[in-house]
Amino acid sequence: MATYSILFTINPRYLDALCVLIGTLRRIHPADRFDVYCLHKTLTEPHFDQMKRAAASPLWRFASIKVDDSMFAHAPTSGRYPLEIYYRLFASELLPSTLERVLYLDPDIVCLHSIAGLYDLPFRDALFIGATHAFPALQKFNELRLNMMPGTPYLNTGVLLMNLAGLRKEVNAESVVSYLSRHRAKLMLPDQDILAGLFGGRLREVDALTYNLSERYLRQYNRKTPLKIDLEWVRNNTVFVHYCGRNKPWRKGYAGILAPLYEEAKAALAAEAQA
Repeated sequence: MATYSILFTINPRYLDALCVLIGTLRRIHPADRFDVYCLHKTLTEPHFDQMKRAAASPLWRFASIKVDDSMFAHAPTSGRYPLEIYYRLFASELLPSTLERVLYLDPDIVCLHSIAGLYDLPFRDALFIGATHAFPALQKFNELRLNMMPGTPYLNTGVLLMNLAGLRKEVNAESVVSYLSRHRAKLMLPDQDILAGLFGGRLREVDALTYNLSERYLRQYNRKTPLKIDLEWVRNNTVFVHYCGRNKPWRKGYAGILAPLYEEAKAALAAEAQA
């Protein structure tokens, strides 16, 4: 039996999607233990009851950690980027000191295969491991905008393996708040900008097609390569499908080929609830 420590930073608006994700993780790892940490400010006991029903297993344990938003007083927010997006940056201070690593996942994700290949990666000197959605032109733009060292990966923060032991030694809340205050005017995707600008060479990149596949990344990849990726390839090879941005499969007008994977996961969760 493996044990996985998982981090969610969640508000009730994405609770239904999160439960779909939990269902996919549990079906892929039926015999493994999951210690789930939820950083939040508004979740209640009924919200956690809903998560536990989706997990439907005594091997899943949920920890509720309420966050004081005063530490984010200078953080830019919007309807698309609520304060919760910053919580993961403070995870090393907010999570138990005994945890050495945790896998952060956005709620708008489905899991198709084992997460062990990512979760068990050695950090070496990296503080975060994740995938980038930035192709060369956007990568260069971000390097100039954020004064990044050339070649520094601009990671999508929806899937992040976090080196908590390393972060506790080298990073504190004051450094993040200071970076926010100094660079607020040029932040476009605030949490991702902070990760790239503040942690620079301490980021390690993994394959987005495998560990953080979005509809937009898939379209860009297929435009740039003769080896086209289709839905069947995704089913067989991708671990995490990430419905990031405004293009959500639970909304009308979804554009792309990946919606069936979410719909199937949602239907499986509903069928289990009725059984």
